[in-house]
Amino acid sequence: MSDKAFIDKFLSEVRVCRFSVTRKDGGQLIRPIWYIWEDGKFLISTKVSGVHTRIVRRNPNISVCVDKDTRPYAAVVCEGVVELVEGVGKDHDLIGRCARRYLPPEMAEKFMAGPVAQVERVRFVVHPKRWTVWDQGAAPPFAARAGVYA
Repeated sequence: MSDKAFIDKFLSEVRVCRFSVTRKDGGQLIRPIWYIWEDGKFLISTKVSGVHTRIVRRNPNISVCVDKDTRPYAAVVCEGVVELVEGVGKDHDLIGRCARRYLPPEMAEKFMAGPVAQVERVRFVVHPKRWTVWDQGAAPPFAARAGVYA
């Protein structure tokens, strides 16, 4: 399987991503979050008032890691740029898709009625620029491969 095919398949499976943005002092803020992988981009909905949103307004560079922590281990890491989409209100379209992806139907419904789904949001559309792929389940060698995959 090509790296691009592996990336698409792996990111389409239900996994949590962790994204990292750079604070003014150079330190990293890392956050786990639900996502949708669509058309070669990560779609992430988050609070307008979140510290990570303030950081992205200043510096749109982002790193994203999605991994499998059971054998055979695998991970996809990307460096990219956030397109910040404002004016999405509570973004029930995207967070509803995430809730239905990550939760059983009855829990997704409760989640959408709960307080987390009632705050003003922005959408991060992450445009990947560089990838690292690590797949222990692939034929040897198992080492990570880095590259730019369009």
